[in-house]
Amino acid sequence: MHPLNLKFRKPTKKEVLREAKNLLLVILGCFILAFASAAFLEPLNIISGGVLSIGILINSVVEPLIGFNVSDIVVAVTNVVFWLLGFLFLGAKFSLRTLLSTLLYPAFFSLLMRTGFMDMIGISSFVDKSGDAAYLLLAGLFGGFLTGAGVAVSFLGNGSTGGVDVLALILAKYLPVREDIWSFLIDATLIIAGVAYYQDILVCLIGILTAFCASLAIQFIYIRGNSAVIVDVITDHLEEIKNWVESELEHGTTIIPAIGGYSGKKRDILRVIVNKDEINSLRLKIADIDPHAFVSMTQAATIHGEGFKPLLTKGMKHYLVLKKKETAKKMDNEQESSSQGE
Repeated sequence: MHPLNLKFRKPTKKEVLREAKNLLLVILGCFILAFASAAFLEPLNIISGGVLSIGILINSVVEPLIGFNVSDIVVAVTNVVFWLLGFLFLGAKFSLRTLLSTLLYPAFFSLLMRTGFMDMIGISSFVDKSGDAAYLLLAGLFGGFLTGAGVAVSFLGNGSTGGVDVLALILAKYLPVREDIWSFLIDATLIIAGVAYYQDILVCLIGILTAFCASLAIQFIYIRGNSAVIVDVITDHLEEIKNWVESELEHGTTIIPAIGGYSGKKRDILRVIVNKDEINSLRLKIADIDPHAFVSMTQAATIHGEGFKPLLTKGMKHYLVLKKKETAKKMDNEQESSSQGE
């Protein structure tokens, strides 16, 4: 028998730091999300979607019967159930990415809800004034913003909050509807269920505002924090800068032939796309190599491809497969009709 030749590449210092940063962002995101749930949304029964709304609705039915708040228990069980569904239908790779959030968010939520932390910081005063529409509105707005902030911070750490998003991804995988639409439909269903149970239109409207605030926070924090920058460099030390970018930043580069409009000289432009947090390192290195380099930077809303976000989501891939099948079937039918006509 030949011995197994297993070679494991030792991670670089940059890769270790990147993973540590991502881990901290996911932990922070889960804590912010749990704080929003425990401080503003759960105490006032604000239904805005997500696993928390499932916990609030079930607790509203169960607590009067047993005299014990089970919101955090329901949230934990629901999160685990959705994670198992994700493992079965979306694969182990996706499930591993959501495992940390699946465990941390319910743990933080239960810890904050069942300790005196809210009393200590004075947040529990919102619950005492729950009959006041102004206080209810403020709780909904702040709860929504912090919910979106927590989700966005987790996204920045390449994590996922799991929960109903897993269900939306599963549905998008097998049905030709994008996951964001499924997520909206699931949240809308929960809000409607809240209206039907509580018979309170004010709580419903505040729940919608809460969901809207969460969406705005995600867009503002995640899109701005995850935006990439297109950098064009004109320099006499192009190869040196190019090699540094490819070895240290681990990004590909593009060399664009150009002609100076005034001088008429042929020059090459080095183009590289980097993340926002890499800009300072790149700028300092260019200045160190060539202080007279001409550098142009343009912010990109989003970049898809290797090293950045994937071009297609699972739902979009599934939709394209269905479209190709429909097109092929249509062409076969047309050819069959044409041959029969002849």
